[in-house]
Amino acid sequence: MSEVPSLRGVVHGKIIELEQDAGFPSGQPVSVFVRPVEVPRTLGDSLKRSFGGWAEDAAAIDEYLKWNRQQRKDRRRFDGAINPRLTASAVNCPRGVDP
Repeated sequence: MSEVPSLRGVVHGKIIELEQDAGFPSGQPVSVFVRPVEVPRTLGDSLKRSFGGWAEDAAAIDEYLKWNRQQRKDRRRFDGAINPRLTASAVNCPRGVDP
């Protein structure tokens, strides 16, 4: 039995474009086993993959950030009402530590 070549390529719909010649004559029927190749990612690529759902929706991002800031403000007001000793200098202190 001959050795099975391992080739790399890129899928374009139903066509796989190989990086090099497969060594078969054009039109030769073949059997193909396909698996994705893990491509090293940069930090930017990883962030785009993680947060890419909002990449084209700036209005939704702005709305979410506005809501998030308001939640944080409300939480600080609530904490201050429960703990009157909470002052501006204590806001950055870990819980349970007196400033």
